[in-house]
Amino acid sequence: MKETKNPIALQSKNWIITSLLELMKKYKYSEITIKDITKKADLDRRTFYRHFQSKDDVICACIKTICDEYIGTLQSEKSPSAYTTAKIYFTICLKHLDFLILMNKHGLSGFLFTKYNEYMPRLQDNDVSPELKLNYGDHITYLYAFNNGGFWALTLKWLENGAIQSPDEMAEVICKILHGMLNCNLTA
Repeated sequence: MKETKNPIALQSKNWIITSLLELMKKYKYSEITIKDITKKADLDRRTFYRHFQSKDDVICACIKTICDEYIGTLQSEKSPSAYTTAKIYFTICLKHLDFLILMNKHGLSGFLFTKYNEYMPRLQDNDVSPELKLNYGDHITYLYAFNNGGFWALTLKWLENGAIQSPDEMAEVICKILHGMLNCNLTA
């Protein structure tokens, strides 16, 4: 995926993204071709390849946008609590619910999670407190994996349940889980 600030190029890029997402509402992802996407977007294939290498690359652009929004929102908070972090996360998930449902419908949740895991270190590397570094040392990557996996599993369960819980309710669920885990007995 190539970055640009040219307004016309950005418009073309957005048309391509919108076209793929619209096609995914009607057709299997595996059956959608670049030709289908460019026809729907009323653009030629050269324009597509000027911005993207594949339809997966188009999906990656969507994921990057969502992850950038989450990271930016979270970084604007001063020392966000677990509750605030979870509320922001699920607020953004709710905002992009149609996309998440489409990804799930087409069996692309694993792909989405892989990309999510690629973007999260950017947040985590910039947000590591000295206390976390001291407490976890070389094991901090396990903390991040646990955190990412837990949030993702809860996201899938939330989607499976129809995404009926509000971001506040999901933040409460996460805090209850964390509270229960913190009270666990660490001895065998």
